[in-house]
Amino acid sequence: MIEFIRYLNSLHTLSPELQAALLKALRQKELRKGQVWLQEGAVCDKFAFIERGLAKICFEAGLKELVLGYALENEPVLSVASYVSQTPSAFSIRAVEALCIVYISHAELQQLLSKYPEFNIHLRLVLQAAAASLETHLALLMMSSRLRYEKTVDLYPWMVHGKRFTDRMLAAWLGITPNCLSKYKSGENS
Repeated sequence: MIEFIRYLNSLHTLSPELQAALLKALRQKELRKGQVWLQEGAVCDKFAFIERGLAKICFEAGLKELVLGYALENEPVLSVASYVSQTPSAFSIRAVEALCIVYISHAELQQLLSKYPEFNIHLRLVLQAAAASLETHLALLMMSSRLRYEKTVDLYPWMVHGKRFTDRMLAAWLGITPNCLSKYKSGENS
C-alpha cells in the first residue's frame, strides 16, 4: 500500500490527513496467473494499483483476444470509461502473472474526493495518463505492422527485451502473427 501512496505523492503531494484516510480505505488482493480482475461486461467499481506483477487489458473479438495494453508494477489498472460512468466495461483485466493489487472502491473514493478536494488533482492526473496511454496505443495501431514494431521497441523496450514478456504476448499487443514478429526481430523485410 505504501507504493500506491508513493505513486500518488509523485503526482501531487498528499496531505498527512488524506494519506491516513487512504491507508484506512485501501484493500489488498492477490491474484493468480490467469485470474480475472475485471470481467468484460462488469462495472469497474474499484480503482486498482499494481504493487507486484503484470496485468493485461483485453477484449474478445469473436474467437480472438485483442490486447489493448499491459499494466506493470507501480501503475494503476482500471477501465476508465466504466469506472467514471459506472457502466459495464468493454474489456477485461486479467493477471498475466501473479498480481498483488491494492484497490479502493468507487464509493469510498467518491467519499474521499468529497472530503479532500485536493485528491481530485490525483484522480485527474491518473485519468489523463490513462487517456494518453490509450491514444498512444491507438496511434500505433494505425501504423504499418513494421513501424508499429519499431515504435514499440522505442516506447516499450521492456516488452521486447525483457524475459517476462513473451513473443506471443508481444505479437498480440502488436496485432501481428508470431511468425511476422520473428521476421521483424531478425531484421528481415516484410
